[in-house]
Amino acid sequence: MCLITNFLQKVDAAELLRLYLNYDLLEEAVDLVSEYVDAVLGKGHQYFGIEFPLSATAPMVWLPYSSIDQLLQALGENSANSHNIALSQKILDKLEDYQQKVDKATRDLLYRRNL
Repeated sequence: MCLITNFLQKVDAAELLRLYLNYDLLEEAVDLVSEYVDAVLGKGHQYFGIEFPLSATAPMVWLPYSSIDQLLQALGENSANSHNIALSQKILDKLEDYQQKVDKATRDLLYRRNL
């Protein structure tokens, strides 16, 4: 990864994702989204400038859902391409994992508030 990419990843990963989409770099976009979701969940968060990963006690974190939707749409436009299907499934699996962790963090937060 080049220095500019590393810099953008750390200061504005959503903008880097938009750049990848604008230049039809779908595989790079999928890798970025996958790594970003992992970072939000705590794995490699320092590489994305995320101070506190997802937890019941940390400040809220977010995902660039609009750009992720655009990525999934771009991958789906050529659904005959098995590689695009695999890339799309990788994103969907990662988002499902993220949603499960968000649900757990939300339940933990609500539990703490009710103590």
